[in-house]
Amino acid sequence: MINISMLKIKSNKKAIQKTEVTNTQNTPKKRKSHDEDEVSHNKKSKQSNDSSDSDDEAHEPTLQEVDDSFKPENMKNIETVRQKKRTKHQKIVEVSKQSALKRETSRNIEYLNKWKSSRETWKFEKLRQISIQNHFGSKGAAREYILKKSQEIIDDIDNRLNDTNRKQLLSQKNYLKMGNPRLNQTIVALSANIGALMFGLALGWSAPTSMKMIEKEDYKLIINGVQFGWIVAMMPLGGACSCIFSGILRKYIGTKLTFFVFGFPIVLGYVLLAISSNLSMLMAGRFLIGVSMGCYVYLLPMYVGELASKEIRGALGSLLQIMINTGVLFVFILGHFTSVLVLNIVCGVIPIIFSVGFLFLPETPAMLVTKNKMSDAIISTKFFRGENFDHHKEISEQVAQNQQQRKNFKEIFNVKSTRRAFTIMMILFVFFQMSGINVLLFYSTIIFTEANVALDAGISSMIVAAVQLTATFLATSFVDRFGRKILLVSSYVIICFSLFGISFYFLLNEKGNGVDSISWLPLVSFSAFLIAFSYGMAPVTYILLGEVFSQDAKFYIASTCQVLSFLLTFLLGLFFPMLVDAIKFGYTFLIFAICTFVGTLFVIFFVPETKGKSLSEIQ
Repeated sequence: MINISMLKIKSNKKAIQKTEVTNTQNTPKKRKSHDEDEVSHNKKSKQSNDSSDSDDEAHEPTLQEVDDSFKPENMKNIETVRQKKRTKHQKIVEVSKQSALKRETSRNIEYLNKWKSSRETWKFEKLRQISIQNHFGSKGAAREYILKKSQEIIDDIDNRLNDTNRKQLLSQKNYLKMGNPRLNQTIVALSANIGALMFGLALGWSAPTSMKMIEKEDYKLIINGVQFGWIVAMMPLGGACSCIFSGILRKYIGTKLTFFVFGFPIVLGYVLLAISSNLSMLMAGRFLIGVSMGCYVYLLPMYVGELASKEIRGALGSLLQIMINTGVLFVFILGHFTSVLVLNIVCGVIPIIFSVGFLFLPETPAMLVTKNKMSDAIISTKFFRGENFDHHKEISEQVAQNQQQRKNFKEIFNVKSTRRAFTIMMILFVFFQMSGINVLLFYSTIIFTEANVALDAGISSMIVAAVQLTATFLATSFVDRFGRKILLVSSYVIICFSLFGISFYFLLNEKGNGVDSISWLPLVSFSAFLIAFSYGMAPVTYILLGEVFSQDAKFYIASTCQVLSFLLTFLLGLFFPMLVDAIKFGYTFLIFAICTFVGTLFVIFFVPETKGKSLSEIQ
């Protein structure tokens, strides 16, 4: 209504202006009458405006008109300034994101194309902006876009590897040749476990050399039993000092360089043993050998576990114990028929071959992902899993696992179940060593010599080593068919009876009673001990170590248990000759038998059954 009034006023003003123009053209005689008419007209106009305003004021909007104005169909086109700005800003941001992603894509594709001419100039790390790593840090549409582009680029790489560029690459570098993935895994695992073979050599070295070094004229040094105990014990002491540091070093330089670095101490150790002129050199040599052994026995299971597929991981994991026992048998045979010098030379050459040869083995995909070498990780995965394997998924899972923040020692042990599992495992490792397994291997020749068995002591040692190796082969076929607890309990029971049998024989022999009729007992008991150890105590203890702890806790728990095992081996190897001198063989083995009996009760009442349960249920 106000707008209508304004239009009327404007029309009146125009009329007045027109009238004024007309009046100026009139004669002076008519001016007076014109003024009178103008005054009259203005009065009428004023009255008309007043009446119009009063009409506008009288026409108020109704309630229905107000309600209609707020209906949705009437509000569609209403948009505030703030809403317009917000919408405009969102559009700008979205366009900017899409533009940035496209720029990153084109830039990284350009980097990837350089791979075609030279692998050295192709840096797969440039892909990280749109790659697997960034995939886990993105959300929504950006995450889907990144994943899609990453998959396209990786597929493009695979296509190139299958064509002429692979031949180009193979001619430029000593690169991995694809083949049967299971065969590749087996060959690499066997090659890597030469380190376990060397651990067996170091473990059994003392048995064939003991009688040649202790008070014998065919060796340049004359060593007594206590001094020889120090020589034996220095190897596990070196292992206790190195197993933790080797894990830290592997994190920074990788598995291959870590094994290469730890190849120097063992070679130097055997050189010292070969040229030794005093007891200190012998002890130093054994300690250096132990430093390398701590690295091998700690890192080899990790390396094989990372390269093996789940279908054959158990079989390849059993290669560690098989190769250790093979090393023990080999050193027993070689040491029996050759001199100590020849034995040291042969044992020193093998680490040189292993350290250099390991550099040509492929690194595991998990380690390459940790080092951000995504291109090599893809190639390594295809080598170990096959051409058609979903390597992108496996690498993505590994990246996600690496990005999980590792808990510290205190946070791990705040969990009650972790503390209980840690206590159980530490006690199991104590009973593991208190069974006397390593003492029997260290001093097997001395034990059979003192037992006056019918066979030669060296031959008897070779027999029990062969029995142990055979039992280890057989154990791999049924260790997963029975419950962990059943295998562990039966193993402890057989070992306990075997130790009681050895103790009984020595007690009779030391008291002067005739033992000719049971001269077979030490050899049979010793063989039964090693069979039970191979199928139960040895594998199941380490299986439990991998099952009862979370991934974050395994790093601390495994290293702690390994250090404890080495320290107990050091103490037993050192004090066994002293203990024998004090209480003789009979009571010494009786102590081992009693400890194993207590261990049997502990396993029955405290160790849980884990077979058939998921890791989350166990933990």
